[in-house]
Amino acid sequence: MGGHQRLHVHGLSHLLEARTTGNSVRATVEFLPTGERRVLDTDILVYATGYRPMDVREVLGGVTPYVRTDEHGRPRVRRDYRVETGLRGTAAIYLQGPTEHSHGLASGLLSNTAVRAGEILRAITESCRTTTGSERRSHARHAS
Repeated sequence: MGGHQRLHVHGLSHLLEARTTGNSVRATVEFLPTGERRVLDTDILVYATGYRPMDVREVLGGVTPYVRTDEHGRPRVRRDYRVETGLRGTAAIYLQGPTEHSHGLASGLLSNTAVRAGEILRAITESCRTTTGSERRSHARHAS
C-alpha cells in the first residue's frame, strides 16, 4: 500500500476522455462547478454514472402487464428483492435499486449494493435448488 492514497473519487465531474497508455489509463476529468480539467494517469478507471430513480416497468416491455403492483401503482417487491408477477414458470425479476417504497430509504444506498447483491444471489440460488429438485421429482414420477 505504500502509505499513499490509492482511491480517488471525483464527484460533480465529467469524464472527457479515457485511453490506455501501456499498462495504465490516462483520463481527462472536468470538475463541473469550475470547469477545471485534470489529466490522471491511473492503474484502473471505474466510471460510475450515478443513480436516477425510474419506474422499472418502463424497461420491462411485454412483461409489464404481469407485474403486480401496490395501491400506488408501484411494483410489489418481496423481501428477497424479487418482483411479484403473474408469470408462470421459473422466470423471475429481481431489483437492484428502485426499492425504497418496499424496503425503506436505506435500500437505495450505494453502500448496501454488495449486501443486496448477496441477498439476490442467495434467493436465485435457492430458487434454482428448489426448481431443480422439483423437476427431478417430477421426472422420476413420469419415468415410473
